[in-house]
Order: sequence, then C-alpha cells, then structure tokens
Amino acid sequence: MDLAKLRAALTGLMDRHFSDRQRYPLLALGALVLWGGLYIWLAALSSSAQHQAGRIGDRLRTVAPIVAEIEALKDSVPAEFTSVGPLAATQQVAHDLGLDRNLSTIRPSQLNGGQEAVQVAFESLDLIQMLDLFDALVTRGGLSVVSCVMNHRMDRADLQLVLAR
Repeated sequence: MDLAKLRAALTGLMDRHFSDRQRYPLLALGALVLWGGLYIWLAALSSSAQHQAGRIGDRLRTVAPIVAEIEALKDSVPAEFTSVGPLAATQQVAHDLGLDRNLSTIRPSQLNGGQEAVQVAFESLDLIQMLDLFDALVTRGGLSVVSCVMNHRMDRADLQLVLAR
C-alpha cells in the first residue's frame, strides 16, 4: 500500500467519524503522543549508551594500573644479551629458537651514524616463527628492527633484517 492510499484511507475515516471541531485537537494530541514517544525512545537510547560508556570507563580504570605495572616491569628487566654485540645477540637468539637452519646470512654492519648493526636473512619462516623471532630479538637481544624486507611464499616467508641497539 503506498502512502497516498494510506493518507486517503485515514482522511476518509476522519471525515466520516469526526467533525472539524473534533479532528484538530485529535491530530494535535496524536502529534504530541508521537513526539513524546520519540523523546522517550531517544532518552532511553542515550541512557543506555551512557551506561555502557560508564562500564567501559570502569573497566579501563581497573585495567590501566595493571598495564602500567606490566610496562614498568618490562622496561625494568634488562635484555638477556645486552652485554654482547648485535651480531652475537642475533646468533644466540636464532640458536635458542632453533632457527639455525633457517638462518642463511648474517654479517656485521653499521648504520649511517656509525652505530653497530647486523644484517641477517632468514629463509622459510612460518608466522609463529617470525613472531617468536621478533619478540626474542627485542626482549632478549635488546635489539630493534631498523629495516625489514619480507618475501612471502605460500605459508612461509623469507626475511631480510637490519638490527641495531
């Protein structure tokens, strides 16, 4: 049923049962009820959103100190291989992770500022091995990734990294 037919049906109903004197107050009352219902619905929707935002804020206030403590502990624990150079740290991390067979090239290098670095290439790593490698290089080796080139093949990837402290 289209809008014109609905309007004609309602107008015909109003004309048959109500006089002009009765029709306008009823229309005003109907409009008032419609606006009131809309206002109540929007107020309930807004209240629900405020309640949800409050719950999220409460959860954030609970979790924030824990996250800050974890970050502080992570920063306070020195990396395991900071006493050795980047080359030795990279070799030790790769060996500890069992990635010796995937390590194709490793050589010392220097960055533009003369900072000691290491260039390393790994072949045929899966996603878990890559994540473990990056995590260990940062947390245990105290190294940061200056450059990373990844060549993807099916479910494996080759990595070429430049690492420095």
